[in-house]
Amino acid sequence: MKVKEVRELARQWVEAESANIPQFMGAFLTGSINWLADDMVWPATSDVDITLVVEGDAPHNRWRPAYQGLVLDPSFKSLEELRSAEQVLGTYYLAGHFVSPTSILADPSGHLTHLQSQVAKDYAQRRWVRCRCEQAWQLAEACIADMVSPNPPEERAIYLMLTVVFTGQILALADLRNPTFRKSSVLAREVLSSIGQVELHEGLLELLGSAPLRRGDVEYLFQELTEAFDRATTVFQTPCWDDYMVTPVSRPNFIDGAWELIDAGFHREAMSWMLMIRTVCQRIFENDAADNEKAAFRKRYEAMLQALGLHSLPDYQQRAKQAHMMLSEVMSVAETVMMQNAQILDG
Repeated sequence: MKVKEVRELARQWVEAESANIPQFMGAFLTGSINWLADDMVWPATSDVDITLVVEGDAPHNRWRPAYQGLVLDPSFKSLEELRSAEQVLGTYYLAGHFVSPTSILADPSGHLTHLQSQVAKDYAQRRWVRCRCEQAWQLAEACIADMVSPNPPEERAIYLMLTVVFTGQILALADLRNPTFRKSSVLAREVLSSIGQVELHEGLLELLGSAPLRRGDVEYLFQELTEAFDRATTVFQTPCWDDYMVTPVSRPNFIDGAWELIDAGFHREAMSWMLMIRTVCQRIFENDAADNEKAAFRKRYEAMLQALGLHSLPDYQQRAKQAHMMLSEVMSVAETVMMQNAQILDG
């Protein structure tokens, strides 16, 4: 299926669903699709991210419907967060999705279309690029603080993973690239290689703990992840954080997507994605598995943490120190990236 066809199917789904959404004000595509040409083949490991805009408070529910051979990932956003171009331009995960008019799926009032034209005009201005990098930096700083707070081990692991992702995204943002989640470390490597500072990418992997892992090590962990994922989909009963990730419908994105990275030679970069998914699986086991099965999967989950050098709180405290130093260096490098990108305009 081509990207153009995917966009059309997403539009059709929104048209069918909009009548059932109270205060519906429009919809737009987010995610990697907005960086792909119409004639490109849609990756089988990707879902289609759709933001549904509503007036008033946005619902927090997430689900992953299958539609015409696609896996959709809809979420809600309040119109109040999209009132002005300045709001969008300064939001690191939103601005890039308003660069092209093809992202707009439904716009009964015309507001999103007008907003898109305004954002596209100023998207590459240096002040807005820097603003978005700083926002990702602030999110990374917040995650560092949560990483060393008295949280359960799985929560510390999630905050470490998010620290690595946000730090990598700073470099993508500085180069006007898609701040993707799954491939954030891969993109960071590409950006750093383009300016001759690939050693900083190794530092990012050291922060996660995956730098010394061999492909065979990661393949072993991937096999365990696959078994945990498939079992978690069968025992799941109690809603928990990001449980929508662990469903049969989501398997191509989360499991096949992880293997795609490993198979491409990015086994170390795949570990952040794998850690996130395995943590959600473990939450499901802790809630719904029988005691003996829960303990067995907990031991296997701890083996993944140990492979990343995460044994106890002092390990996270050490990573927090590394993260602070790396963030300062990455923000400095981001300025160099901006200077060398000819698309970025003064202003």
